[in-house]
Amino acid sequence: MAKKKYNRIQKKRLFSIRWCGPCLRVAPKIEEWSGGDFKHNVVFLKCDVDQAEAVSQEYNIEAMPTFVFFKDGKEVHRIVGANVDQLKADIESKSK
Repeated sequence: MAKKKYNRIQKKRLFSIRWCGPCLRVAPKIEEWSGGDFKHNVVFLKCDVDQAEAVSQEYNIEAMPTFVFFKDGKEVHRIVGANVDQLKADIESKSK
């Protein structure tokens, strides 16, 4: 039963690099949202592309930051860039 519930939860994966300015600017918002507004229905995962090149290649990451949205194990949306307002709006619309 727990697995089914987990699969319905929207998952977001952030692909970034430690030295990426836009990544550093958006990171505090992601931290805030993961413990606040979206803590019950969204799981945020972070992937440093310098540390996990194979993963970034698997998801065809070409720019940072890239946010990949998954639902029930399938990619449903993707955002490139650090527009916090657009990101929050997309998370709200895709997590329903």
